Amino acid sequence: MNAKKYLIQEYQYWKYLILAYLTHNDIKCKLPKDIKIGHGCIGTIISKRVKFGSNCRIRSCTNIGTPKEYDTGSNWVIIGNNVDIGVKTSIMNCSHGDLVIGDNVVIGAGSMVFSSVPSNTKVYGIWDKHGILKCSACCKAK
Repeated sequence: MNAKKYLIQEYQYWKYLILAYLTHNDIKCKLPKDIKIGHGCIGTIISKRVKFGSNCRIRSCTNIGTPKEYDTGSNWVIIGNNVDIGVKTSIMNCSHGDLVIGDNVVIGAGSMVFSSVPSNTKVYGIWDKHGILKCSACCKAK
């Protein structure tokens, strides 16, 4: 094995371990190679039953997963391709089925997502079980 190939393999191995440590990920969570997690992953938590599409971007201090009281052992959070997740966002599967974030979705900073989001959607504020977007006071003033 040549030195360049060896260094690439070492980098990928250590990147995975550092991501798992810094993000508090369950080691069983499989992160795609093209995922981008901002600010060195500080404060980001990703549970073991999360599937990512390609080209996803996650900002720091983000929580993605299923709370223990809703964990059936078979419900997943499925994040599509080209999804952009803002800083301090929570994506929590509080149902007994899968929570699906479609392709080309932008989730604004500080948002809370508790149910599936269709493709090609911009979400900010609180996305609840009925898919109703509740804005903060600054959004209503516009």
